[in-house]
Amino acid sequence: MLRQSVNYQLPAAATSCSRSYLDSRELAFLSKEEHSSPGPERYYYNTPEKLKNNTTIKEAWPLSGLSVRGISILRGSNDAACVEQLLLHCATALESSDTTFAQQIMWVLNNIAAFDGDPNQRVAAWFLKALVSRVSRTLLSFSSSPPRFLPSSSPTAAANTNLSVFQDSCLNLDASSASCFDNRLLTPIQLAKFVDLTPWHRFGFSAANGAILEAVQSRDKIHILDLSITHCMQWPTLIESLSNRPGGPPNSVRLSVLTARPSVPPFVDMPYEELGTRLRTFARSKRVNLEFEVVSSSDLIPGLFQIRDGDEALVVNCQLRLHYFPEIDDHDGPHLDHHGLSSPRDEILHLIRSLNPDMVTLVEEDADVTSPSLVDRLRAAYNHLWIPFDLLESCLARNHELRLQYEADVGRKIDNIVACEGEARIERLESRDKWSQRMRFAGFRQLGFCDEVWGDVKWMLEQHATGWGLKRDAHDLLLTWKGHNVVFATAWTTG
Repeated sequence: MLRQSVNYQLPAAATSCSRSYLDSRELAFLSKEEHSSPGPERYYYNTPEKLKNNTTIKEAWPLSGLSVRGISILRGSNDAACVEQLLLHCATALESSDTTFAQQIMWVLNNIAAFDGDPNQRVAAWFLKALVSRVSRTLLSFSSSPPRFLPSSSPTAAANTNLSVFQDSCLNLDASSASCFDNRLLTPIQLAKFVDLTPWHRFGFSAANGAILEAVQSRDKIHILDLSITHCMQWPTLIESLSNRPGGPPNSVRLSVLTARPSVPPFVDMPYEELGTRLRTFARSKRVNLEFEVVSSSDLIPGLFQIRDGDEALVVNCQLRLHYFPEIDDHDGPHLDHHGLSSPRDEILHLIRSLNPDMVTLVEEDADVTSPSLVDRLRAAYNHLWIPFDLLESCLARNHELRLQYEADVGRKIDNIVACEGEARIERLESRDKWSQRMRFAGFRQLGFCDEVWGDVKWMLEQHATGWGLKRDAHDLLLTWKGHNVVFATAWTTG
């Protein structure tokens, strides 16, 4: 798929991908000390210098007129279609244990890739890094005897280079580059700016909050089970909306937060108990009585949440979280294995269904990287994860520290999808259609989004770069970038 880079212009009132200001509700949620001096300079990251430097061009492999087993490469061939095909050829070679050919393609990709180049070069750099990481991990798993895809004695120039030497030179992937995946801790104000940078999270917040407001509009007692990865940043907006609803705020709002989460960004430098204290203080200022419950468990099991009988409305909020629960990689059906047993992912949905919630909001990225085939998985990941690199080009300078760190977070996801297998591969996105099948299989009925929710999400997107779009598909809301699906939002009930 050919994707040309287009220079989208920001709205006149904006100066970056995000709004030029933090939401007033978030600021009230954050400490006064942090709010006193917001700005990009508040981010303290440790970006390896080697990630900021362009990769060295290998003179032994000039791009002009190069042909590798019928793959013709011309100088400057760094467009998306060329990069994608080279990556797929490399993945195919690795799957067929042809490391000589894989090395040849890696050398070609290394001439294209650059962590500080244009979006296509940056995408190439992170996918190439993941492929090299995959080879390295495979070698480590064969410490007693070398695998059969070690470099052969083929006379092809430069392809005989020892793999360890190649790994050290390709993209400067020495040990220090691993620090780009450090679990850097953000303060709450930094977390707010991270979330505010693009609509990737904001879209789901707006759509889910709108659906929740409609579902509990006449209820005085509300219980929300929060399954998300963004440390309660969704809730200040909902709390204010509840405080301003016709008829007054509810008598009580109970928020149960599951502290166990996958080891993925963003990470916050504050315990959940303190986040809860700040959120309660904010809610009190809005005349909302908030109970904040921290649920400490590594597993979702029946009885984990204290569900109160009576007139308490129960909402389960799932924001970019469920795809980290394991799924079954058999493609005879997304729900049952060959023995008729539900997958862990389906078991979670059945557990949620057993709670008999009034509403379940489900927000996920619209991509499918669950295939056991490396080639299919890489193709799906490439056709989805080029988007962050492209959108950041429209709003941040190429050497901007925040951009480098945001891209490193995306690179972390790419590395997990491409380089890892088995339980280590936790990034297991599924398509919108598969999630809909799973939800119906678990006994849920889908709801739609009202026009007011559509309008609120549309307004939010207008504060960001003009490449963002919104569309409806049946009952779903979809966030798009230049027409490509990015994230979808759905709402479900058990009635």
